[in-house]
Amino acid sequence: MFMQIDEELFFRSTLLVLLFTFGLIRGYYEHKVKEIDPQLRSKRYRLRGSKYERKRDIVIQDLLAIAWAVPMLLYIAYPPWRTWSAIPFPTPIWVIVLGIILAVLSLVLLIWAHKTLGVFWTFKLEMRPKHKLVTWGPYNRIRHPMYTASLIFMFATGMIAADWLILVVSVLTLLIICKRIDGEEQMMLDHFGKKYQDYMQRSRRLLPRLRRK
Repeated sequence: MFMQIDEELFFRSTLLVLLFTFGLIRGYYEHKVKEIDPQLRSKRYRLRGSKYERKRDIVIQDLLAIAWAVPMLLYIAYPPWRTWSAIPFPTPIWVIVLGIILAVLSLVLLIWAHKTLGVFWTFKLEMRPKHKLVTWGPYNRIRHPMYTASLIFMFATGMIAADWLILVVSVLTLLIICKRIDGEEQMMLDHFGKKYQDYMQRSRRLLPRLRRK
């Protein structure tokens, strides 16, 4: 059973709603943090002298985000515009439905992680005043659930749009995020010391252990 024209319109509309919801979630929590830190977004590129993150890596992340968004938006607006990046064989409906389910679950995780981390969330790798080590909620088993949610969302949109470029960009983004996590965890180790080491021993970076130790 493969995708028909009316089904394609439904999946494009669904993808648009998912994308809008993702942006709404980010915008809402960014607004809440900006009430405390008005320079939240502008500090993203103020990385001179930072030993945890390079400006080059931030630029690469943003370029990958653009490469992810362009084919997806073209697919939503008018699929023939992005035939160059479409997977060149029929996509079973179950793959697209699975993508929708994963996208919805990733949005739930994103909300949960944002709500748990609260004002300690930022675009830049930095410690907040009176920064606390958050180890509850989704952070109990995963150290970086926001990255997990974002990556799952990216992969899911590639499945829904049946687009090979989105899937490739998702893999590249995973590699870049893993590098960013290295810097972030070093920053946390420098600040929290053994407390963070203990936390690392009982948690995983992006996916939880199947069984508790």
